[in-house]
Amino acid sequence: LLLNRCDEQQVGRMKTQFDLFKLNGYFEACLQNEGIALQPYNDGFREILNLFDALGTVFGFVGSDVRSKVHILDGHMAGPNRQHYQLISSVLEHENEAGVATVNDKHFSSGSRTILRLHRALLFIQQLFETLHSNTEHHIGQRIKDVYVSTLAPYHTFMVRKAAEFAMVHGTPYSEDLLHLVATSPSAPNGTWSEEQVRDLLRKSAQTLAECHRTVEALYTSHDNHSLP
Repeated sequence: LLLNRCDEQQVGRMKTQFDLFKLNGYFEACLQNEGIALQPYNDGFREILNLFDALGTVFGFVGSDVRSKVHILDGHMAGPNRQHYQLISSVLEHENEAGVATVNDKHFSSGSRTILRLHRALLFIQQLFETLHSNTEHHIGQRIKDVYVSTLAPYHTFMVRKAAEFAMVHGTPYSEDLLHLVATSPSAPNGTWSEEQVRDLLRKSAQTLAECHRTVEALYTSHDNHSLP
């Protein structure tokens, strides 16, 4: 069985309770369309933000960037060209044709560039879930740091990388506390998944995120948009 509580000093309090079951549902919904539906993709990241909020400063460097990107995509999906912002594939096609895929200023932040940043973060989350699913060690910070180094670190400055690595090694909750945080869910019948159930959900979610990442990766390759500034 999981622990009955989290270390509040390390984990903090969730503004909105993280729901792994709901997150997996959002990313499964993305995959119902070959071009990847943008609304559930963005909603999935909104759910990821609930996890980052719960962990406080440990993932603050990722959370603040994700939050701004989610907000940008909300604007595109409600904007005057909303018809081009329903699928990730149509975003890439529209912005390439319009010549705005690289634009990022106070007047316009391209959806293509914004989604690329989320796409990179998705690989970090996917591997984080894989690590949580398989981990049996009490101290998990070093393993999470290794996931960061192999996924997001190449896109960050030296100072951000070092601060992030330090926070992960020294600020990540013990594995049983982190697992309990993820297991506490509004979707669970009694408010908390068992350890077996949450590990299975982590495995399933990691697989869903991996498939979503592969599909978006292929879209960016076909449109030659991987190197957007």
